[in-house]
Amino acid sequence: MKKIFTIVGISLLNYSIHAQQSIETLKSENKQLKEDNLRLKDENRFLKQKVVYLNGTNSDSIAKVIPFSGDYTIKVISCKGNRANQSAKIEFVISHEKVNQNFAFDPSKSIAIDNIGNSYSVESPNTKFNFEVFTDTPVKITIEIKGVLPGTELFKNIALKMASVNITEIGYLNPAYTTEIKNLKIVWD
Repeated sequence: MKKIFTIVGISLLNYSIHAQQSIETLKSENKQLKEDNLRLKDENRFLKQKVVYLNGTNSDSIAKVIPFSGDYTIKVISCKGNRANQSAKIEFVISHEKVNQNFAFDPSKSIAIDNIGNSYSVESPNTKFNFEVFTDTPVKITIEIKGVLPGTELFKNIALKMASVNITEIGYLNPAYTTEIKNLKIVWD
């Protein structure tokens, strides 16, 4: 009988030691899993932020400017939406490297179309721009588009009538003299 109790006792002791090692192993694995979970949550948060950023800058929403002439460089500075006025102000800079050029811009012949197909007229502080653009000197132009609802995300296309012409000519009304700004995102206040 002593032998049986000894065998049972040794078995229980062995089982107890093995169970204690299993508990310690489980605790260690649990701690490691919690650390991995925190790390993965941080990575997930970072990736979500990156997705939001990339969705805001995907190729469909990056403004593309097609100037009326390859001799000119036109860069959009900003497109700011005003919720209270339901309008958007667009600032851009035009420059060239040719000898001083006369430049004409007619906002009344220009149009803007948003991402759902609504069209808007283009306004400017001046009814027409006729001025000289000096060589390699940027000129800032501001236009305003009114009646734009704050839910509008972007202008799919803005067609601006402009050209390098003699001020006395009216050739800039020709459709060939159109600068297009495509996929211009509106940043609302």
